[in-house]
Amino acid sequence: MEINYRIDGNGSKTLFFIHGWASDKSVWQNQIEAFKKDFRIINVDLRGHGETPWAETHDLLGSFTDDILELCDKLKLENINFVAWSMAGFVLLELCQRAAQLIDSFTLVTATPKFLNYQDYRCGTDEANLNLLKKKLNANLPAALEEFRLYMFSDQEKQDSRFAQAWEVLKKIPSPNERALTLGLELLEKADFRQDLNLIYKPTLLIAGEKDAIIPKLTAEFMQQRIKNAELVIFKDSGHAPFLTQPERFNQVLREWISKK
Repeated sequence: MEINYRIDGNGSKTLFFIHGWASDKSVWQNQIEAFKKDFRIINVDLRGHGETPWAETHDLLGSFTDDILELCDKLKLENINFVAWSMAGFVLLELCQRAAQLIDSFTLVTATPKFLNYQDYRCGTDEANLNLLKKKLNANLPAALEEFRLYMFSDQEKQDSRFAQAWEVLKKIPSPNERALTLGLELLEKADFRQDLNLIYKPTLLIAGEKDAIIPKLTAEFMQQRIKNAELVIFKDSGHAPFLTQPERFNQVLREWISKK
């Protein structure tokens, strides 16, 4: 499977960015500009998103991970600093199990080990919310995606002068393949990495939004307690995409994290 990717910079350290559900590689443009002078940057479109075509699969997480591993092999990458947003956090957790030798560090941005609440787990979202999103996608895909993307931002962010620029980035994202979206929601429904967190030994940075309505900051606090020596940074007043609404601070946090490892 050939996935669309872009390489910027030629530094000695590699930063590998992976976008979330219903998104594409363009969301990282502020990070590309900030880091390309000092790092080699790999930025991808997951299958069915952006400019990467859809290839049918019955194991989306496995296929996403295979695609990333194939690219890493093609480009002969090693000692990679991965940065994954939201749903892509599952890809990193899977990579950590299957190819830990490739990973120098990983940064999980508003990510989760389990998306839905359960009897013994109240750090996620209710199943009713996910079912409602499925229903809206089936009824009117463009409207549902717009509503979901607006839901990423806190009220404070929507009132900030930088919101217009962040929203413009999301508006330009081409509509992903519908099958990719559907299987992505199934992945959110079923994936559960809670029992694997204490096995992670790679340096881990967790970034959460204080006002994230999609994946609450409680999720990051849950992970920090279970991943050895994980660091947690919570972005005040931020929703689900702090790298879009607070890019300067996000880039500073990420740069300091990479440089001190």
